[in-house]
Amino acid sequence: MSDDKEIVKTEKESSKQQGIYSNIAYKDDVSEEADEKPDIKFLLVEFSEIGQFWRHTDSRIETTINYYITVGAVVLPGVVLLYQAISDTRLFILATLPIIGALIIIGLFLVARVTNSDILKAEYILSLNLIRRYFVDNNLKIAPYLYLPIAEPSTNLEVIRRQLLPYFHHRIILVVNCANSILFGLMVCGFLWLVASQFLSFRILITVAFIISVVSLATLTWFSRKAIRQYEVNES
Repeated sequence: MSDDKEIVKTEKESSKQQGIYSNIAYKDDVSEEADEKPDIKFLLVEFSEIGQFWRHTDSRIETTINYYITVGAVVLPGVVLLYQAISDTRLFILATLPIIGALIIIGLFLVARVTNSDILKAEYILSLNLIRRYFVDNNLKIAPYLYLPIAEPSTNLEVIRRQLLPYFHHRIILVVNCANSILFGLMVCGFLWLVASQFLSFRILITVAFIISVVSLATLTWFSRKAIRQYEVNES
C-alpha cells in the first residue's frame, strides 16, 4: 500500500516537473520567436513602455489636483491667522493680494496641465490600440479575446489621429475656473479698496467683485472650451 502511494507521488512530481519544463520551453519558444522577429520584440517593448507612460500621466493628473487642494487647504487657515494677527485692514489686504495672485497662477497651471495630460492619455491609448491591431492582423484567433478597442491602421497620420477620443475632465476644469474667477474678483476688489476706498462704498465693491468674477468665469470657460474644441477639430 505504501509502495502504491510512493508511485502516485512520484508520478505527480514527474508530471509537475514536466509541466514546468513545458512552460519554460514555451517561454523559450516565444522569446526565440521575438528574437527572430525584431518587429514583434519592438512592439512588445513599445506596448509596455506606453502603458507605463499612460499610468504615469494618469497619476500626474491626480497628483496635480491633490497639490492644488493641499495648497488651498493650507492658505485659507493662513489667511485667517494673518487677519487675526494684523489689525490694520490696509496692511492685511496688501499682504493678501500676492497670495491670491499666486493661487490664481496655480489654478491656471492646473487647468493647462490637466488638459494636456488628457490629450497625452488619448494618444497613448490610441498607440496601444494600434499595436493590438498589428497582432490581430497577424493572428485573427486572438481577436475574440480582446475586449479593449482595436484601432484602424493607415499610412496617413491624419486618418489615424481622427480615432483619438480624448476624455477631458470638464468638471474639474470648471471648478478650478470658478475658484480662479472668485479669487480674481476679490483681488480686484481689494485693489480698488486700496486705491479709492474713500470714493467707493462696501456695497459697490461687492457688486464690482461679483461682476468681475462672472466676466472672468465666462472668459476662462471660453478659453478652456476653445483649447479643447480646437484640439478636437484638429483631430477630426
